[in-house]
Amino acid sequence: MTQTKKHTHIVLFLSTALIVSALAVIFVLGFGRRIVSAWIWTSNLSAGDVEAVSVWYMTDDGYGETVLSEDEESEFFRLLNSIPETAFTDNKEFAGITPEYGFIITHKGVPHHINQVGFPSLEMSYGRKLWWIDNDKLYSFLEQAIERS
Repeated sequence: MTQTKKHTHIVLFLSTALIVSALAVIFVLGFGRRIVSAWIWTSNLSAGDVEAVSVWYMTDDGYGETVLSEDEESEFFRLLNSIPETAFTDNKEFAGITPEYGFIITHKGVPHHINQVGFPSLEMSYGRKLWWIDNDKLYSFLEQAIERS
């Protein structure tokens, strides 16, 4: 093999390695982080994707649960889908309180909880992370649904 061909092969190999490395970094830092984002899941979820949406609440005897009406469910998804990405924060310290009420979204047989923390914050577990959701409209809707229960 001539010296020029060797250099060409080396340059092509290094260029390919650099491109693959750059794509891996972009995926891990960009797309990889967003794949487990609670925002992506909640912004794309619809009534047709879930079996039920209910509110749960503490009572003197334990806890109660009420399934949202069709109109309430429609409003719930309208509010949930409109929450901006900036309202979601990864709660890395798992700070919080013991909630007294919240939503239960049953999706593919698995219950997902969005619980009250304190106005206007809610919390949810998604993708092995605990997320804060700062949204006064969804929080107020939760309180109104609890009052109707």
